[in-house]
Amino acid sequence: MTNLLKDLNSYENIAIWGFGREGKAIYNFIKKYLPNKPIFIIDSNREITDISLPQKEFKLIIKSPGISLYKLGIQFEDYNFTSSTELFLKHFKNQVIGVTGTKGKSTTTKFLAEMLGVKIAGNIGIPIFEIIENIGKNMVIYELSSHQLQNIRFSPFISILTNLYEEHLDYYENKNEYFQSKMNIFAFQTPDNFAILNKNNFDYCKKSLHSKIYFYNDDCCENMYEFENKFIHSDTIKIAKQIAKILGQNEKKVFDTIKTFTPLANRMEFITQKNGIKFYNDSISTIPETAINAINTLNPDTIILGGDDRGVNYSYLIKFLKTKKINVILMYESGKRIHKNLQNAILVENLDEAVKKAFQVTKKCCVLSPASASYNHFKNFEERGRKFKELIEKNRPKKVY
Repeated sequence: MTNLLKDLNSYENIAIWGFGREGKAIYNFIKKYLPNKPIFIIDSNREITDISLPQKEFKLIIKSPGISLYKLGIQFEDYNFTSSTELFLKHFKNQVIGVTGTKGKSTTTKFLAEMLGVKIAGNIGIPIFEIIENIGKNMVIYELSSHQLQNIRFSPFISILTNLYEEHLDYYENKNEYFQSKMNIFAFQTPDNFAILNKNNFDYCKKSLHSKIYFYNDDCCENMYEFENKFIHSDTIKIAKQIAKILGQNEKKVFDTIKTFTPLANRMEFITQKNGIKFYNDSISTIPETAINAINTLNPDTIILGGDDRGVNYSYLIKFLKTKKINVILMYESGKRIHKNLQNAILVENLDEAVKKAFQVTKKCCVLSPASASYNHFKNFEERGRKFKELIEKNRPKKVY
């Protein structure tokens, strides 16, 4: 902590760009330990924005991950940018197990934290500067999004990549820029560090790897581990085994954790059984591969797809759906695009209509697995999942006595 505070104190002034939960966390931290340090806030909320200094005079700008420099036409080199993630890794990297990947990172983060009995932070919803004072010398499991990894210059002691799929094309210039951001989790490791990754991604990752490598084999579209009606992707289990090996722990801890682990909501989450129909909420699904995974795992007779259209390639998903006897209910912009090549699907306007239609056509099992982002219709995938649950209860046919 001492070196971090010296680092921050070396700047004449600091600007925090983006005053969401993460921005507020580091603001409060600096104010507590460096109360006399001039701090400026730059935010879309004009009432809290303080840009009394010309922007070029900010000595350090701590940028929030949700702000896309590409979309604003700003080069990273134009200013002295950093982030909460980079500052933390710079001074605590030897205590960090970092987890990234297009899918599966939150479940893996939570599972490892429960297995090792340590704290979690990062993209899972807990800003690192909210818990930094309670870490001490313990390890921390840090979930890292591509946005958090973009432009950082430090990597964790143990870095995990679950998988790589096309995603976030509304934030990055192209798919390659998104993938390259993910590679920063490995790029600044040293030979005494550890990298865990899916062997399928090795060819893309190899130029960024400089540490001891541990592989596992898996694929996002198959291999779920089921225990007492809980679904855990087998890559999480395989990664946990590799962590146990690296840290010299008994593999039995992995299986003990499976017994007590509660999966996160919105991930093939069983909701209820109404009128003989089992409903599952997989609102986290924002890419085709996760929808395919849900179908392979749950074998539903109805799937609800569609959301914000970010230009994702759906050809593989469409080809897959044509081989299945399944009711496909499509909604929103991406649903309309899929429908052009899947005419037998049912096209509706929104989630409310989709749930109504699901009650009409489903016999055994329905899953919401949109393969699309939630934006423009919901605040996030969590809100979409909550709305799905509400609509199931609202639209359940009433019994006639």
